[in-house]
Amino acid sequence: FESGLVAEVLGLAKKGFHSGLPGLDSVGYREVAAYLNGTLSQDEMIQRVKLNTRRYAKRQMTWFRRDNRIRWIPVSEPADWRELAGEVLRDFRSGSHAPSVPVPGSENP
Repeated sequence: FESGLVAEVLGLAKKGFHSGLPGLDSVGYREVAAYLNGTLSQDEMIQRVKLNTRRYAKRQMTWFRRDNRIRWIPVSEPADWRELAGEVLRDFRSGSHAPSVPVPGSENP
């Protein structure tokens, strides 16, 4: 919100983009559109964005936990990032990164 989400949605609406478009029917945009249409108060909009963001993150975590190709790396302190980035890069260069996923329909007949 501090970076101008409401102004961004308002600007898109003025250019003719509406909330029914797939890219604008997402967390944040949807709630701001409801606020601009008068169906939500500013406080309700902010609370719904927070709630829907948490719900979306939870669904993502549930989805990713099922994928055994993902290697979760615990991060305890910001200082760990440089070391972890090096580790990921070493894994990638050595070829021990996750295998590619076949694209449906690309199988050879």
